[in-house]
Amino acid sequence: MTSWNESSEGIAARLVQILDAATQNLGRLSEYEDLLGDAEDPLVSLCDKVLIESAILALVAHEHAGHSRQVSEAVGNLANVLAPQVRSERNKILLMRYPRTAMSLGIGHAALERLGCGYCGFRSAIMSALQSGHVDTLERLPYREMERRWVEALLRPEEPAVFDDLLPQSIAARSPHPIYMLAVDIYALTHVPMFVTGFGVHRPPASFDVSEISGALDASISWALFSDNFDLLAELVLAAEFLNLPRSPYQRLAWATLELAWSELGLLTAPSFELAKFGEVPLGDRPAYAFRHVYHTTYVAGMLYASLLRPGREGRCASARTAEIGDALLNALEAGVRRAAEFRSRFQSVAPSSGVSARGEAMPLTPSDSGLSDCVMALVDSWLERDTRATRTPLRAMEKAALDDADLVCVLADGLLTWTARDYDLAMLAHALEVCARIGVPTTPTMVTVTEFLLGQQVASGAIGAWFVNPSHGRSAQAADVTGGLARALVSVYQRTRDT
Repeated sequence: MTSWNESSEGIAARLVQILDAATQNLGRLSEYEDLLGDAEDPLVSLCDKVLIESAILALVAHEHAGHSRQVSEAVGNLANVLAPQVRSERNKILLMRYPRTAMSLGIGHAALERLGCGYCGFRSAIMSALQSGHVDTLERLPYREMERRWVEALLRPEEPAVFDDLLPQSIAARSPHPIYMLAVDIYALTHVPMFVTGFGVHRPPASFDVSEISGALDASISWALFSDNFDLLAELVLAAEFLNLPRSPYQRLAWATLELAWSELGLLTAPSFELAKFGEVPLGDRPAYAFRHVYHTTYVAGMLYASLLRPGREGRCASARTAEIGDALLNALEAGVRRAAEFRSRFQSVAPSSGVSARGEAMPLTPSDSGLSDCVMALVDSWLERDTRATRTPLRAMEKAALDDADLVCVLADGLLTWTARDYDLAMLAHALEVCARIGVPTTPTMVTVTEFLLGQQVASGAIGAWFVNPSHGRSAQAADVTGGLARALVSVYQRTRDT
């Protein structure tokens, strides 16, 4: 990876390297085919998927960086390798037999047309499929319908795509937060900006609530940072770039983390890449294995580089969501504080708090008042020692890039809160929320969501969480810990927000 602040020549050079690598590997795709494995779609193979994504990479590089002679030449070389594979006889047969494939296999041809590589014979097959009336004989998620319209707009540029009817149905309009989402949901979230902007070519529709999705993208970045899911992390940053969003501390730390991973490994691996398994693969098959688990993340990095080379880039959209957090949180917490305190009183007869979390481990002590960053880092360190799935890559990225400003503290705190909530470790979650509020971590949308999440786990008996709904658990010390922790956390967050 390279820095946002690097010269356009340096960024273009990295983009050319990625385009050249794509060209070289596509030249060997027939050799890789038997080693790549199967795709889930019975009509679109994994090789098809590689070709489609290669075509999108070429298109994005052409649209945003085609003014660079080196990039233009690299795109041309890639297009030459793509054309015969995208416009194969097998694909023509599938278009005729299954018109629906025009919206997947047709992407490669549509991109090539946009690059100036027309081919009437294949275009007629796609247009015939579109006119058959059978392209839509399947159920599509809203973001997939957006993709369909984007593809058709490439083939029929005189008819711009319209997304206003789809946006209210999409995940981007649902105030999503990674606490409640699966990884596939976050991928869907990243794809909405891609399609409605034509991969950064157009401004988002006026009906698109950019401020709403900006908070969701940042919150998702804070979770993805600690997962070493470079694939998803890069797509989140790319979605923000296509929306022309201000570069938030979340995006800055994500970029620094991707840079660190690239510099250490020389590539960006997908979560499916296993170093131990790579070592077991026969030497002759290793290029295919590496390509299978590296190409997508590398392509996303290439699109990121291309987006940085856009000439005449317009001013970034501003988000008003942060200014609304204080009032929204105060309104939500006033009732919550009273209810939590009332329910907590029902546990007065319970044995004194054991100081032990729901996992049976010692609760981390509140960090000393030695600076906001040090306090949060200590809290994050205590969590990392408990959770072996999470990684220290973002912390090392902060140290290497000297990213130590106060804004980045929110990124780390949000990541900690999100991971803990997703693990349903409610004792640790309540404690971490209380610490963050007491030491003065600025209120973020994630802190709001965590507060609402904890309130939603409180049952009428006063117990917190599914573990304690059983009446026999209601008087346990663990239940008292969590219930008491929620009350203290709510009061701390409420007071902190009111004071600011």
